[in-house]
Amino acid sequence: MMFRARTQTLPSRHTEMSSASSPHLQQGGFTLIETLMVIALVALLAAVIAPNMIPTPNNQLRANASELKSALRETRLHAMRMRKSAALLVDTANKSYQLPNKTQTQALSGELKVQLTTAQKELVDDDSGYIRFYPDGSSTGGRITLSNDDLIQHVDIAWLTGRVRLLENTP
Repeated sequence: MMFRARTQTLPSRHTEMSSASSPHLQQGGFTLIETLMVIALVALLAAVIAPNMIPTPNNQLRANASELKSALRETRLHAMRMRKSAALLVDTANKSYQLPNKTQTQALSGELKVQLTTAQKELVDDDSGYIRFYPDGSSTGGRITLSNDDLIQHVDIAWLTGRVRLLENTP
C-alpha cells in the first residue's frame, strides 16, 4: 500500500487596511494633553523640592541644631551602655563639639553664634563646657543656643530625664 502526501495550499488573504483604521498599525506616542500634564507635574515638584535643597543660612542653622541633638543623644546612649557618665564637650569660640571617647572635634558649619548654658561645675573656661549624661539617662541639663540674624535654635537637655529636644524662635 502506498501513501501519498497530500498538500493543500490555502489562498492568502492580503487585504490592505489603512493605518488609521487598524489599532495594531497605529504609531504609539503621547498626546499634547499628556505631555503638558507631565511638564506641569515636574514644575510643581521642582517648586516644592528645590527651595529645601538650596543651602540657606536658616537651613544650615537647623541642620547644625539637628546634628547637635543627635550627638547629645549618642552621648546619652553611650553613658547608659557603658554604665558610667559621659560628656559632650561644646566649644562656643570654635563653634565645635566633641563626642566622648573621640579625639576629633566636629565643626558646626555656616555663619552662626553658639552659646552654652550648663552646670557651673561642667564649665572648662569662658568658651567651652560639658553637657554630662549619667548611667541612668539623666544629665546635668542645659541648653545650647545656635543663632543667626533671622533664626534661633535651642537644643534643650532636661536634667531629670536627659531628654533632648529642639525649640525654634525668631529674634
